[in-house]
Amino acid sequence: MSNARAIQAIALLVVAGGALAVRLLRERKPEPATDDETARLTPEIRTRLTALRTEVRDWTLGPDAGPASPKVVRRVETALNTLIDDILSEPDGALEAADVAGRLGLGLAALKTAPAPMTALAWGRMIEVWYVLGFRSPTGYFNHDPADLPEGWGEPLPPGWTAPDQPRPVAGGTDR
Repeated sequence: MSNARAIQAIALLVVAGGALAVRLLRERKPEPATDDETARLTPEIRTRLTALRTEVRDWTLGPDAGPASPKVVRRVETALNTLIDDILSEPDGALEAADVAGRLGLGLAALKTAPAPMTALAWGRMIEVWYVLGFRSPTGYFNHDPADLPEGWGEPLPPGWTAPDQPRPVAGGTDR
């Protein structure tokens, strides 16, 4: 009788372990940016990043919820602007994808408790920074349907972009 229970316990552990492995594989993030991919920070890219930095963003949480609290808006704006400022502080020249992806990860960590609509907008702008810099590999942070990826690119198009080389117009802004 004890052998039968031991076999049942082992079988249950094997099934539970297999289910856990399948779940972890499904939730796996895309492969992070390759260490050897580089992009060039140029005066033109610097101008586009500066425009993104000074853009006026609408942080409304939705028609029923209204605007977000000023404290949360500051935290999300700071996360986004710090990412852009950090990149702008670099001299013109080569930027490594792995380094920029690490900076992106720091920005994303600051968004963990922000409301979903704000997080979605900030994610879109962070992916936009990735595209503006010209990186093709995935950042390693966003789960998405492979059907959403333009051919040869590792992230879905940023909101408002019509193609990887056709960015959205940047809304007018003021420095904060």
